[in-house]
Amino acid sequence: MNVLTLNRTTQIVPQAGELALEVDGLVKSYGKVVAVCGISFHVPKGQVVGLLGPNGAGKSTTIKVCLGLTRPTQGIVRVFGSTPVTVEPAGAFTAWFPDWYPAYIAAGGNKHR
Repeated sequence: MNVLTLNRTTQIVPQAGELALEVDGLVKSYGKVVAVCGISFHVPKGQVVGLLGPNGAGKSTTIKVCLGLTRPTQGIVRVFGSTPVTVEPAGAFTAWFPDWYPAYIAAGGNKHR
């Protein structure tokens, strides 16, 4: 199992081939609170990645931006070359399994898109 640890200065360089996910200079602010501050990483097609970090590090916010559930304040996010907030099919390639308990009772991960 590969474990990738990201911090605000890490950039994962893509391997050859199509990228499933591109995040470049992502910033997300809620008013004066900066939840994500300029992270960049790339995920090659077919690779499984876990996003790990302490509470308040911006993991959930990063995932929400990648899924198109919220818009980035700055930066570029592409899922298979498309911007998730402008193209509906991003949901066809992604699924989200929230970390709060009631979600586990209601349905499996494929139903949380």
